[in-house]
Amino acid sequence: MVKIGNGGHVPIKRETELVEIKFLNLTPHPVVVANGNLRMKFERDPQAPLARIEIITETKVIQSEVAPGIIIDIPIQEVKRYEVIDLPDPEPGIIYIVSAMVANHIQRHDLVAPITDASCERDERGRVISVKGLQSFTQGMYEERKRVGKTFGTVKV
Repeated sequence: MVKIGNGGHVPIKRETELVEIKFLNLTPHPVVVANGNLRMKFERDPQAPLARIEIITETKVIQSEVAPGIIIDIPIQEVKRYEVIDLPDPEPGIIYIVSAMVANHIQRHDLVAPITDASCERDERGRVISVKGLQSFTQGMYEERKRVGKTFGTVKV
């Protein structure tokens, strides 16, 4: 397994030039990407912030009659908005690995999230062991990387 710790650099091939892209894991756990025989582990940098979503809610109460003459209060959390906490500003040459919820909410070209669908490898308790890749929630991520002079390509390790 290739271990990429603390925001390790991965050289990316672009035609005849190698462009170095730094993947910085801002999730609370290591991310293992398994692609055929290659497994890359992106460790969490303990010095890096933990990007997360804070949900702002308001509690409302509805009443429900559960039996004749017996009424109970049921609290309902109404989501007012989401706020992303501790996400660094974009930096050239850095791709941040964040949760799918953060990546989907912000939709920046420098954010990717582990693909945690049915294709990921899980242990007997259902915890993710590895994923088949990383996903972007933006349209044109590759076009944006080309515009700024960086593209994704073959990873040389």
